[in-house]
Amino acid sequence: MNWANEEFESADLGDQRNNARLIKLMDDLSANIGASIPQCCDGWAATKAGYRFLDNPNVEWPAILSPHRDKTIERMQGYNRVLCVQDTTELDFTGHPNMQGLGRLNHDYRQGMYCHPTLAVSETGVVLGVVDAWMWARKPKGEDDIRESVRWTEGYERVAELKPLVGTTELMYVGDRESDIRELMTAAHNCGHSAHWLVRAKHNRVTDDGKVWDRLGTKCILGTVQFSLPRTAKRNGRMVELNLRVERVTLPATRNAPAVEVTAILAREDNPPPGETRIEWRLLTDEIVTSLEEAVLRIDWYRLRWMIEIFFRTLKSGCKVEELQLNTKDRLEKALVIYMILAWRVLLLVTLGRQLPDLSCEIVFSSEEWQAAWIVKKKTPLPSPPPTLGEMVLIIASFGGFLGRKGDSAPGAEVLWRGLQRVRDFSEGISAVTQSYELKLE
Repeated sequence: MNWANEEFESADLGDQRNNARLIKLMDDLSANIGASIPQCCDGWAATKAGYRFLDNPNVEWPAILSPHRDKTIERMQGYNRVLCVQDTTELDFTGHPNMQGLGRLNHDYRQGMYCHPTLAVSETGVVLGVVDAWMWARKPKGEDDIRESVRWTEGYERVAELKPLVGTTELMYVGDRESDIRELMTAAHNCGHSAHWLVRAKHNRVTDDGKVWDRLGTKCILGTVQFSLPRTAKRNGRMVELNLRVERVTLPATRNAPAVEVTAILAREDNPPPGETRIEWRLLTDEIVTSLEEAVLRIDWYRLRWMIEIFFRTLKSGCKVEELQLNTKDRLEKALVIYMILAWRVLLLVTLGRQLPDLSCEIVFSSEEWQAAWIVKKKTPLPSPPPTLGEMVLIIASFGGFLGRKGDSAPGAEVLWRGLQRVRDFSEGISAVTQSYELKLE
């Protein structure tokens, strides 16, 4: 059974033909991530069927996400705690002026839409799936529009609704600065904190004894935490050491919000290297944090928020969703859900291969995939039992350009999605040769 069959076995799109088409389309697109739909589908008939599926008014994007969400919930049940990471990315379709239903981005001349998914991530960094998504396009200036901050509050509420479905697994909502809003804290208060929350603060909120970060900056240092900061387009990767200060504070009631108790964590680099920007994180959480170990754990959780940035990069650079030409926002939303699930699978291979390399590769690869990769790379008889996941991830990454030199870090998403495309080509080639040989024998 290939991965798409297994992931979407509970699909219910109103017609078995729609279910089958979803699985076929998902399988076709995963075989050539980043290529156009006509390039991925096998001929005009399959291409037309794929476009018909996206245009079907009886198929809505939440129904496409639903079976993957169900599988994600199953995966979440195997962990003591799961982080539910949210963030927003803009999708720029300015170059597609004929697409209907788009809205303005940060400037009127830029047209596109916004996507706000919830990514389930284990404490060890394994990406388990997409459990929710919020997609919208802004209306023209002057027209009544949605209040966009609602996405954070509703996103939290969707996470809280998962709690009865995941058994004893604890849920931790994680958000960046935009999620620092009292409405979210009130929503958590109203549902009894069935899901806890950890957000990076945007505001220096007032308490009965001064502003939160002003008073916390004068407190004694609880301890320090060291870690490697990843490289980005705006900074170099480097080791950092942050001093931690922690205090439990009460945010007073307002006209629209009850008083809430929160723990404030100030993580600050007091001595950054010359020429480097100081690292300072101001975190708020509903949980009580008193020890250095507990504070460091929250820093580790916040650092895993970076996984959603990698997810967005995979969605845009790997799946190339901003190059889709589907004419309407409705078709685009369905395609985006499909590509979000494809981006998840790439990150699953990246993170699972790092965290659980000794698992059998057949946990995530079909027999056809790993056997084709082994034959082409190793040119030796197939092993029994199958190779480990860690070994297979390295083999597939090598097809995408990963060199595996001493000192190289683990392979990332980009080399894996390139490698997966080549493995599918190998698998189809070997299958065609095998069938041809069997026909000759007959």
